[in-house]
Amino acid sequence: MVDKRTANTKRSLVNALYSLLQDKSISDINVRELCEAAKINRGTFYKYYKNVYDMVTAIENRILSDLEKTLEDAPLAANPDLFVYDLLQLINNSREVSRLVFRISDRDFTSKIVSLMRDSTINYWKERFGCNDEKLLGDIFIFVSHGIIAMVGQWIENNDFKDSPHKMANDINHLGDSCVTALAGDGR
Repeated sequence: MVDKRTANTKRSLVNALYSLLQDKSISDINVRELCEAAKINRGTFYKYYKNVYDMVTAIENRILSDLEKTLEDAPLAANPDLFVYDLLQLINNSREVSRLVFRISDRDFTSKIVSLMRDSTINYWKERFGCNDEKLLGDIFIFVSHGIIAMVGQWIENNDFKDSPHKMANDINHLGDSCVTALAGDGR
């Protein structure tokens, strides 16, 4: 369990980094200016991270860990609506971190998210739609998952979380089901 001071310090760093990213790329941000913006000393920063990129990696790893836990707690196959809602609620509950990660994360991080969800999603679709064409379902998964990531990015950046996690979950589940039905609905 992280104590309140540590959590507040890390939250200040996330907010400061997000603020600095409004005017600069991450490669142009150094620890000194990040600490000044967060109003903490550099020693405190180095207590937790080696550099700005290490901080981003730690944030990404925490998100991946939270996603894995969500998959364990609300398995996709058991209730896809609840899984997607829980995932969006997780994002909604840590808005600053979500904004930061969606702004600066690279394709490698996105690929890790997609690979975490691939097997459970395809198994769910096999059961729900009676399609056993692994290649077709894999192609549909790539198409749908990247579309969903783009939708979530829009929700975070442009919509500013105005739509509720419940509405977003309904939209995402409807679009995913519609794609599978249209492309593999005949049970190939």
